[in-house]
Amino acid sequence: MKKHPLCALLLLTSAITCFADSFTDAIQDLAVVAACKGTYSATQAGGGWYDDPHDYYTPQMLASRFARESGNQTKTATFYGVCFDYAQAAWEYIGQYESWYRQQGMYERQYWVAGVHSTSNPIELMSIGTRSDYSKLQNGVPVKTYANSSRNVYAHGNAKAHAWLWIQRADGVQFWVDPTWTDNSGYVVYGYVSNGREIQCRPDRKYCVNYPSSLNNLPLPPATGVKIAPSNSANSTNRNVTIKDAGRTYVDIITGKVTHASGDDYNHIWSVGFHTPLKNMIDTSAMGFSIACESVPFTADTWHSMIGIGQIDYYKLDGGSALLFDYTLGYQLGSYIGIGVYGGGGIGWATDKTMPFAFENTSFAWKWTGGVRVMLDKISLRGEISYMNKSDYMLGMYIGIPISNRNSQH
Repeated sequence: MKKHPLCALLLLTSAITCFADSFTDAIQDLAVVAACKGTYSATQAGGGWYDDPHDYYTPQMLASRFARESGNQTKTATFYGVCFDYAQAAWEYIGQYESWYRQQGMYERQYWVAGVHSTSNPIELMSIGTRSDYSKLQNGVPVKTYANSSRNVYAHGNAKAHAWLWIQRADGVQFWVDPTWTDNSGYVVYGYVSNGREIQCRPDRKYCVNYPSSLNNLPLPPATGVKIAPSNSANSTNRNVTIKDAGRTYVDIITGKVTHASGDDYNHIWSVGFHTPLKNMIDTSAMGFSIACESVPFTADTWHSMIGIGQIDYYKLDGGSALLFDYTLGYQLGSYIGIGVYGGGGIGWATDKTMPFAFENTSFAWKWTGGVRVMLDKISLRGEISYMNKSDYMLGMYIGIPISNRNSQH
């Protein structure tokens, strides 16, 4: 497949924004292709006889391209329909040129019709079926749904009774494209999935017939990360198998609930803490400082609900110092907004010197800890009470932020 520029659209703007990669360019082009093939029918959507929205994208805009792609046929199938028809047209277009979309950065066969019913959450992923192989009829079309089709994600614009597309990028980030809203608004409506929501991104001007200034306030798509390894279903043509690899899934260690996480999850939270005596918090004769590495609520290598904290403590003591190495475990109630509890302890040594690295007159030091962690988006706030054998009960307060993204993995 050769990609042809939208000549008619390029005449409408003189400014072209640079975007992250060929993948985001390709899916914006896809939205325009489906929009050009369709005209939205408010009547068939139950909206009346005369209130069709303006049809910003028409077949004439891509007439030459459609003529080339039609091959020996001198026709291009268009439709007068509703959102599902737009989604179906986009889904079938990817299927027709699947190898090309993979070259642009699509991950394996990870493209799905996405839909919501009476609520904007959850989103159901599906594929177009056949009359002999389908789960249900959607808009009169046979579609396939699966045991793990549901995604605990809120649709863009809190959409209800709507259909569009999900397409996964090769670095694991899940993107969405809405060709219906593209046709109705005059600009590409698309984005990516993050923290249980569909985040809308700023479209490239060259694909827009209409470009209101408010679009400049939208974020650009996330830059492409490291390509993830082939999935277990990399060579499968069975959509019932491939949907299992449509994004990462994490399991709650207690409830067993499966969570589908987004592609921009952070690997670690780095936090700093300060300790003061519980009995007299203004007493400076004993105080401590800590550096810790915390697991985030969603990680690729641990349970969704698990808290794991590795920590190094330095204590300034009355007449000496101590260095301890701690590890604590806990359970997170909720994801990026929620509370968690943890407990653990540490071991190390104490010395009568100001710095514990002198290794003179050392003695064994230990502690136990119990605490609470509150996640405010991706900011970690912790409060804990600990007991160390070389001092007494201590109160610790921490703040942490995520520093780096991990390479997305299944």
